[in-house]
Amino acid sequence: MTVALVSMSKAVVSNDTGVLHVAEQLGKKTIALMGPAPFGFPSRPSTLIMEKNLDCRPCSKHGQGPCTNKIYHRCLVGIRPEEVSQQLGKMLT
Repeated sequence: MTVALVSMSKAVVSNDTGVLHVAEQLGKKTIALMGPAPFGFPSRPSTLIMEKNLDCRPCSKHGQGPCTNKIYHRCLVGIRPEEVSQQLGKMLT
């Protein structure tokens, strides 16, 4: 079901999950929201990686370490919806 929905999409916004990888393999325009992990899999030119450059990043090998920030998962919540919306708009024009 998820693959079918992604295949019908004009663009996909996802964190580093299977949905992101499916979108890339299908050649969809994609925004990858990268959080605590040290690096992301995104590799297609059609993928825009959005991330915050923080001293605490990465917090562990797979981004599963304890968050030491005062703002829990600041690496993700710091990516503002307005920023994502603006980039998505550019991507779709």
